[in-house]
Amino acid sequence: MTTTLVDQVYDTIKVGQPTPQNIMQVTVDVMQIVQKITKEKNKGEVKKQVVLSVMQKLIDDVENEEKKSQLQGLLDTAIPVAIDTIIKVATGEIDLEKYFKDCSSCCM
Repeated sequence: MTTTLVDQVYDTIKVGQPTPQNIMQVTVDVMQIVQKITKEKNKGEVKKQVVLSVMQKLIDDVENEEKKSQLQGLLDTAIPVAIDTIIKVATGEIDLEKYFKDCSSCCM
């Protein structure tokens, strides 16, 4: 992972500071920028690390210590799993249509 790529994505992202309420959307926005900038195939782990590094830089910019702590906790636990899940849905490894068909009878 290059620091240059992390800085390039960080400089490109046009969002305010992340909050616990918007951190997932900010993560998706960062993922989209990384995907546009990085055209190489089979670099999923590198892209994920770039996304996580950019998110860390955005969290480091948060001045409110309580929010920063909450965001750090999400970055350390939920965000990596969320990235993996988003990728699996995008690549068809997880079929949401099938999932919801299977689930609809028990939830309705």
